Amino acid sequence: MKKRYIFLIVILILIGVPMLNFYRIKQEINQEMQSVAKSKRAKELIEEEIRREDPKAFTDKGIIRSYEIDYNSVEHNPMGGFTVTTYMNNDKELYMRFSFDKYRGYLDIGGGSISGKLSDMLEEE
Repeated sequence: MKKRYIFLIVILILIGVPMLNFYRIKQEINQEMQSVAKSKRAKELIEEEIRREDPKAFTDKGIIRSYEIDYNSVEHNPMGGFTVTTYMNNDKELYMRFSFDKYRGYLDIGGGSISGKLSDMLEEE
């Protein structure tokens, strides 16, 4: 009977320790993505991309007057880097998603997408 309990404890340790380590590493990666998303460089890149889509952004004549980064939307991208969503003019239907890549320590936007509603508004302009 004791051998059975010892065997179960060993099996639990062999399964539990790697799972806990995996969870810890995942948490560290998530914290790093959050800190990079909150960095000054990330905000500069986002504003650059917004101005590329709307040259009059952040003015009274522009469609995009303000933006808010949704830090809860930060998620790991399977191709590397991470994605983050930004909402324009405090409207959840007007958003842009940005895919950030870190190449040799240098942060850059590797791609992105625009909501249909925002895209239509920008095309009308």
